[in-house]
Amino acid sequence: MLIAQDPHHQLVNASQAGRQIPYICPGCQGPVRLKRGSVMTAHFAHFRGSDCQVFSEGETHEHVTGKQQLAAWFAASGYSVQLEAGLTALHQRPDLLVQMDVTPPLAIEFQCSPLSVTRLAARTQGYWRHGYQVLWILGQPYQRKLRSTSKALKFLQYHPHWGVHLLFWQVETASLQLIHHILTLDAEPLTYQRWSLKSARQPVAAFQQFQPIVSNPTPPEEHLEHYHRQLLLARLRHQHAFDDLQRLLLSTRRNNCATARLDDSQGAGTTIADGTVFGVVRSCFWSITAGADRYHS
Repeated sequence: MLIAQDPHHQLVNASQAGRQIPYICPGCQGPVRLKRGSVMTAHFAHFRGSDCQVFSEGETHEHVTGKQQLAAWFAASGYSVQLEAGLTALHQRPDLLVQMDVTPPLAIEFQCSPLSVTRLAARTQGYWRHGYQVLWILGQPYQRKLRSTSKALKFLQYHPHWGVHLLFWQVETASLQLIHHILTLDAEPLTYQRWSLKSARQPVAAFQQFQPIVSNPTPPEEHLEHYHRQLLLARLRHQHAFDDLQRLLLSTRRNNCATARLDDSQGAGTTIADGTVFGVVRSCFWSITAGADRYHS
């Protein structure tokens, strides 16, 4: 965690904390120690055996560094920023709580660890019920190639300018990546557009005001043909006449095979031209077509 309380009950950032001062966790009130070196980002950690339920231990370097980068970016853009602010009414502690003037406070969660859908929904709804907006930003573990089965999709958000989208933070470059207008056609591969912003060059307002030029994806012709065939077959399978036609054609095929074997044994060729069979096929076809038309209309 990045903050702790000093003996005067003041919150102190780990990057500004003195080494010889005792600190306590603002959540469980247990003692914590300062860790600050040349490799790891400065942070506080509980002593071994602590059972604190408020702050999670074992934060990765990415998570600690990303929180500090995001805090610095929002602060440089004119926001008031609180790191790991305790929201007593919610029993939640977002990574960042930021606010600009009289706008509603924004809770920012920089998610690097696994999170169940149930827990995600509970935390999001908790923020909403108490008047907080919430922004989920994903770390490296979620930044693999985006597929229809990707774990990142549970964090999908919607914005009028960006459509269905995801947000990623890249610690190495201190940059935000927006994957916007995520679409799929009947389980086809996902299509989306990508835009990135370096926090050192552009303020938060540039991200908020971004309005992409949307290029509508054009699926390959074979994808559309396959989708049309699948749709037609799905409709036909709901028609009783389709089952009748299948049974009739199967029966006719068996009869033709039996007749061919009989003709071969007799040494003569026979042509089958049974008007009754073709009449029934036509009847089934028109019944199916009419049913499909009614379904379509």
